[in-house]
Amino acid sequence: MMKHLFQVAATILLFSPAAQSQTEINLEKPVWQLVSTADHGRKLTTEDVGVLYTKSGNNYYRRVFYGRAEASWWGVIVNDGKDDYPALQKAVNECIKQGVSLNLPKGEIELSEGIVIRNGPEGKPSEYVTMDLYGDGNAFDPNIGGGTKLKLLDKTGAAIYLQKGKGCTISDIKIEGQNTGLFNFSIWDMVNTKSFTTNGVADNANAPHAGIVIDPFYTATTRFRYPKKLKYYTEISNSGSTSIKINNVYISSFVANFCISPAGLQNGENIFLTNCWSDHSNVAVSTGSSQNRQVRIENFTCWGQTQTVFDSYSYTSGGSACPPIVNGFNIAQVKYLCRVGAWFGNASNFMNGFAEEIYSLGGCFEQRSNTFYITNCLIYLMGSQLEKDKLIRNPRQVLQCDDAVFDKTLIALYGKPIYQIGLSVNDVLVDKGEIPAPFIVTAGRVRYNFVTVRSKGYKIDQGGVQSENIASEAKAIQAVNERENSWSFISESANKIKAGDFVTLTNERSRGAFEYSNPQFYSGGTVVKVNTATGEVVVQGLASEMAKGEKYSIYTTRLPQRNDKAY
Repeated sequence: MMKHLFQVAATILLFSPAAQSQTEINLEKPVWQLVSTADHGRKLTTEDVGVLYTKSGNNYYRRVFYGRAEASWWGVIVNDGKDDYPALQKAVNECIKQGVSLNLPKGEIELSEGIVIRNGPEGKPSEYVTMDLYGDGNAFDPNIGGGTKLKLLDKTGAAIYLQKGKGCTISDIKIEGQNTGLFNFSIWDMVNTKSFTTNGVADNANAPHAGIVIDPFYTATTRFRYPKKLKYYTEISNSGSTSIKINNVYISSFVANFCISPAGLQNGENIFLTNCWSDHSNVAVSTGSSQNRQVRIENFTCWGQTQTVFDSYSYTSGGSACPPIVNGFNIAQVKYLCRVGAWFGNASNFMNGFAEEIYSLGGCFEQRSNTFYITNCLIYLMGSQLEKDKLIRNPRQVLQCDDAVFDKTLIALYGKPIYQIGLSVNDVLVDKGEIPAPFIVTAGRVRYNFVTVRSKGYKIDQGGVQSENIASEAKAIQAVNERENSWSFISESANKIKAGDFVTLTNERSRGAFEYSNPQFYSGGTVVKVNTATGEVVVQGLASEMAKGEKYSIYTTRLPQRNDKAY
């Protein structure tokens, strides 16, 4: 009797106007509060009736809860081996409509297909959406009971699709896909296998099997689409998401674990990945638009069975995108640090990171393009080593780009190199860092500023270029043709130089009272003509800093002819 009186009293309290000031209700069953026909200035209709609102007579009632809605209210049940997609999608839809955040329970949530965070009716262009999605517990706990885990069963789709988000947050969730064959990849497999897709998962430019994909739907994208989400390809405007926060999320076993703007929508900017973890994928983080400005990644971890950690080339609609800004990373047993396109506006920034047993830094695979800034990093390349009687050979080149700046950075090898390792870079600047032998610059020049050099038995010119000092001095003469940017010098050792050699002339000058004397690179280029009778050598290349009549030291670099790619 007393129990019934308490329930009646609580009901009357909540339905009275004075009840709106109550701050805590603790009943096992849902409690409803009278809101009449409008709530928060918005008129309610029968379309609002669901888990968060109900209707009795002409009046509407709002479910009483504090903070976030719980996915279990819509029937999401963890660890039961049943498909939770229908219930979870209903929860997402209603929370978007009512403007509330959603909590996912601890345990494994199985999805036959991924959930779509999108605002607007089906069949029409979407509107901007703001919604927060939270897991419960530690996403990095290997045990199911340790936190929330989304397990996607669809090999052709993504676990979470976020379309035109504004100020959304996804946090504290572990997401697992179907690219599970990578678990069995050895280091030898990673180095010698081109395909990092297994188990029949979808791998295409605009709709890869993904953990979280931002802005996946665009009408103009007709080549590749997500087959189970075709009804969402209704976008006419090409504007996309901005100000998205992804925190404490662990994604494993997809083709692209974190995938941004693969379909051609612009923006995808101000995306923040913080304290996230990625394993077992073709690409850990992908950017796909030239408008992906300010994609910032902080404290990122990637350990094992990954082809490329940061990719701005593979999953795009145009073949080139803005790379992310990476501040803080811990990477081990991956093939490439990054891959970028040839778009001239790109600049790759990697700061405050540690990597070990990484095969190559990567870069722009197609040509020497893009600028790289690598600051305050310690990078151990795997080098050449044996793994169960299989020989892993170090790459011919570990970075290809236009310009590279290594600041307070050390690059070293775990294994003994079989052959020299090249940096295919037009201009390398090392400031307070170290690139020891056997690294050589195979395309342009290297400049050092306050740097320690270790030669380890190799003839190293300024610690980077494998060179031969062919003469003690040479005398520069007037540029032959300034329009063609060619110049010439006279040397008694001209007979040692051949057309096609890359030559560099240096001049040693004092840099100041507190700085040691350091050879300054004044010009470099490719030899186009040699007159052994007069000793004149004509070079095609930079001549703007040559001084007529000044004496220089000559170095040449003659690279072996080979057909290896630059990566």
